[in-house]
Amino acid sequence: MSIFSPGDTIFATAIHHGREICNICSDSFTGFADLLTRIRHDNGSLTGLVTLRIRNTSQGRTDTRAFYLA
Repeated sequence: MSIFSPGDTIFATAIHHGREICNICSDSFTGFADLLTRIRHDNGSLTGLVTLRIRNTSQGRTDTRAFYLA
């Protein structure tokens, strides 16, 4: 099962080296790839390990993921 589906209300917080770099609330994401694209766009040339906390209020789910921005 995916973290979210198109139309779900998503709250996402991205943390890089202990600093919040992005805080997003939207219902327009169609999938996880859209969310990552938004984070990359908002943070330009930032690279390194990022922890992403995702809360889906439509499904009542919460998830934490780590990924590397390059």
